[in-house]
Amino acid sequence: EHYLPYILRSKVKLLLQGNEDQQDLLDFVDNSMKVEEQKVFLEARYSEELALLYLFQEDYARARHYTSIVFKTFLQDWGSIDTLMTTTRIGKLQILQKLTEMQEFLDFVSNEDTFQDSQAALSLVTRWQTRSPDPIVEPCNIWDDIVTNRCLYVDQLCHKLSSVQEEFEEEDKFREKRLQFILAQAESAVEQHNFPVAKKKLKIIESEVKSLSESPVLIQFYHCYAKLHNKITEVTMDASATLSPVLGALGLLERKRDHKLLKESSVLTRRHLVLQGNIFDSVTSSLLSLPDLSSVSPKDVQKLVEAAGCSMQNADMQEIINGLVDRGYQYIKEAVDIYEEDSSNDKSTVETHMALAKYCDKYLKLREEDDSLTGESIDSYPEAVVTSLLRCIELDHMDARQRFPRLLQLVEYYPDTMQGFINKVSVIPCWMFMTWIGQLVALLDKPEAPAVHNILIRMAREYPQALVYPFKVSKECYTFERSSEGKENLAVVERLDFSLSKIPLVETFINALEQFGQPNALFKDWIGEMAKLLHVKQRNADAVQRCYTQMYSSLMMTQRQAGGVSQDLYDTEPDSVEIGQYRQKFAKAYYKDLDSAFGKDGKKIMTMSEESFIKAADGIFKKMDLASKGTKGHPNLVPSEKLGDYSKWMSGLAAQDMDLSLEIPGQYTGLSKPMPEYHVKIAGFDSRVLVLSSMRKPKRITINGTDMKDHKFLVKGGEDLRQDQRLEQLFYIMNRVFSQDPDCKPRQYKLRTYQVIPMTTRVGLIEWVNQTKTLKEVVYGTMTEQEKAQQKAMILQRSFLSRYGDLSDPKTYWGMYEKCSRTEAVKSCQDKENSLPWDLLRRAYLQMSTSPETFYTLRRHFAISHALLCICHYILGIGDRHLSNFMVDLETGGMIGIDFGHAFGSATQFLPVPELMPIRLTRQILNVMMPLREKGLIESTMVHALRALRANYDLLLNTMDVFVKDLSVDWLALAERQLQATPSSQEDKEDAKWYPKQKVAFAKRKLKGANPWCITRDELELGHKKRGKTYQAFIAITQGQDNTRTKFAEMDLTPEQQVACLIDQATDPNILGRAYAGWEPWV
Repeated sequence: EHYLPYILRSKVKLLLQGNEDQQDLLDFVDNSMKVEEQKVFLEARYSEELALLYLFQEDYARARHYTSIVFKTFLQDWGSIDTLMTTTRIGKLQILQKLTEMQEFLDFVSNEDTFQDSQAALSLVTRWQTRSPDPIVEPCNIWDDIVTNRCLYVDQLCHKLSSVQEEFEEEDKFREKRLQFILAQAESAVEQHNFPVAKKKLKIIESEVKSLSESPVLIQFYHCYAKLHNKITEVTMDASATLSPVLGALGLLERKRDHKLLKESSVLTRRHLVLQGNIFDSVTSSLLSLPDLSSVSPKDVQKLVEAAGCSMQNADMQEIINGLVDRGYQYIKEAVDIYEEDSSNDKSTVETHMALAKYCDKYLKLREEDDSLTGESIDSYPEAVVTSLLRCIELDHMDARQRFPRLLQLVEYYPDTMQGFINKVSVIPCWMFMTWIGQLVALLDKPEAPAVHNILIRMAREYPQALVYPFKVSKECYTFERSSEGKENLAVVERLDFSLSKIPLVETFINALEQFGQPNALFKDWIGEMAKLLHVKQRNADAVQRCYTQMYSSLMMTQRQAGGVSQDLYDTEPDSVEIGQYRQKFAKAYYKDLDSAFGKDGKKIMTMSEESFIKAADGIFKKMDLASKGTKGHPNLVPSEKLGDYSKWMSGLAAQDMDLSLEIPGQYTGLSKPMPEYHVKIAGFDSRVLVLSSMRKPKRITINGTDMKDHKFLVKGGEDLRQDQRLEQLFYIMNRVFSQDPDCKPRQYKLRTYQVIPMTTRVGLIEWVNQTKTLKEVVYGTMTEQEKAQQKAMILQRSFLSRYGDLSDPKTYWGMYEKCSRTEAVKSCQDKENSLPWDLLRRAYLQMSTSPETFYTLRRHFAISHALLCICHYILGIGDRHLSNFMVDLETGGMIGIDFGHAFGSATQFLPVPELMPIRLTRQILNVMMPLREKGLIESTMVHALRALRANYDLLLNTMDVFVKDLSVDWLALAERQLQATPSSQEDKEDAKWYPKQKVAFAKRKLKGANPWCITRDELELGHKKRGKTYQAFIAITQGQDNTRTKFAEMDLTPEQQVACLIDQATDPNILGRAYAGWEPWV
């Protein structure tokens, strides 16, 4: 019984594929059907195989009988599968297509009249051809079942037609259809990187295809063969081993270039040319990965020289590469020119233009990195990229729209492309650029701003509420040149500002949201700002006075004055909105302390030393902080949970009091044409506010929409949310990459994202994700009272640290890193882990589950979502991944990352106790997946995701360019800190872009296969090199001793090796045992 399913399936498949030496199978079935017990068993379990077997023997009545049994069995099985078992259900659904087509064939052959004319049968076969399985999602076994059955049906249709019709003239058409089915299967195998299957299928049909010299199938066969070897070259690391086959494919295409079938079909010609260009690209990439031509055979060198159009005597490697690049461009450009002559707008138009854009852009980037790449045509590449991508965007191609940030880069790097860019975007609907509003408004004070003027002016006219908030954020940071171009840019900004100022209630809404900022946290920010001004030798009295006045008017005024305009960090757009009662209470409690410490209007500050100022300001801040916690002996300034205490305007707002024109933010996604008339408007606000417990005390508000639903948002004051917004944008791009990757798409990889809407540089809204809890709440929520009482991990941590100094001093950690041995650190880590039950998080998922199937589903979703977060966060350098910065979706079990204050390695570079763990893979997380832990689902998901992202690294790097163009407040501060910590050139000090460029370079290294520990080492060098022995200890512990990560090279790792190093570093007890206590590495 164990082997019977495999034996029956394989033998039936061999029989259907033409191996008729299966008499033993037929005898077995015939004998079994004579024994009632065996007959019942076969009919119950193998009805599909029996149906195919009798269909092969043209016993259609029995085949129809067993097909009906298969359908009944499917319905019974479907009803018994738990709705949560999505993978099993999808697998079950995959058999429906072959069953449906079997039923269609049986219905067709049951009517003898249908064979009088071959057109009916041809229509049936053509209908099957239009509904082939998905080339990426459907696995090869499903493809093989469907295609094998179709080939059998076509053969039997031909046999029937030839026996009925005296002159059966359509046989070649049926043969073509059958061969096209197999070719489609081979192409799907190529897309899925299942190269043995593709080779096998091409080998099977090779001789038959070549006999059809007048059929387009012949050219399609050659194209599939060339695609196969091209794809093998793309995914194989050993360039010298794949060079010979791909050169052979290139030669084949070149020989077929003048085939009469290509001359007769412009579609085939264009595909042929694009494929030739792509193979030239693969050959060039292989050569670029080789140090020289010594590993290439003389015969292949000769082929390379001929392909590049060089002279054999004088050709060197660089000359060959330049020639190959030019030839590849010429082929794809020729294909594009054919489309321009036809003026067609079909799918193949987009594919051809995208091929040209990707090809040219790839070599433009290579030239930007290495100017040795020089070809005759390379100067025309920027214009080609701009023209082709904008053509694809005009045709609403999503991949092209995702590459739009690269066009903005090209306009900057190659100003000659600007006029062409302006002309072409003027005819494209402005909503197609809405995804990239942040990038567009960031350019308005840059030399390349004229390129986006038209887009933004149209957007302000057609979709003003999509533009208003991004524009307001960027407007605060504009600095215009004193040139004609600068004046033109300023005029456009003023025009946009005037146009957007007509939107009613926007200013009022923003000012009301500012009232939710926690005053003591804002005061702490002000201390840091003022300390910077006092730290310099030559103090700027005006800047000091302005900084104090801005803070005082924002935090210490009990009534806001109408009128005046101020664009500072604390009071972005004052208006006539009344100061909230909570702010007023704060002001009344502490304005005298400020006047006493700093004098009326801050007059004393200029005479104070930096140390005395910080001492006085910290004293006031501590009072504020204690009051905000409700400490006895201090004013009761615990954040209120009543909306009216923050904004009387919000609490008093009702639908009848406003014109219902202000939209709820976050409805313009850019994925489809917006219809503002159907957007949800703000009708009012719920009177309740939820105050979160984190340092800045963010508040959750509820907006009542005109759709009669509640829309919850987290108001974050005192923070520039542009970084979070841009990271969410990058997560969206990553999801698009996963949805198109052959390994990730079938597994349905997707990060959970949410809306982030910066309103100004100091306040913004974050979409509230319902049905979630922090990972910390989930883990500790499963502990019994006895376990809580016995919990001693933090006690052990304090005891461990106390050996090296004062627990309140961060330098204690530095002493521990220097003096603590590996043995002690590992023991400390194990002791703290063992002080907690091993299965706290696993218990949480068991408690969420109502059945074993539910637990399996929730656990699987947890593992996949966390593994995806690990890889995506690692690429973007997102740190500070403590337990409160993960949310658990209580419905699906998935993990959601939140609060990206530390990104691009800042947690390693700038925190006093640097994070040496690249991702969070701690004991409780791994124990959910017992017994395999990180092996199995977590590791395989990380490998697939990393491979997909590495294959599309250019898409991610293009999107990251906004970090360079539009620096957030936090990035400016971090750049200044790095300048103080490390020696820098004068050029760096003058160019504010050096810092984001450096961070994007780190992301690029990760996407190119850098060893994770080397990334951590280099980030430590930027932030901690001055710490001498402590820095050396950081490096030694990061590198490890005899660890997996030390066995691999520093660069050019495979995705599997990179993931192995990541897991090794993240689970190293010597690192976890020393980590900052607030990170809780023992959980």
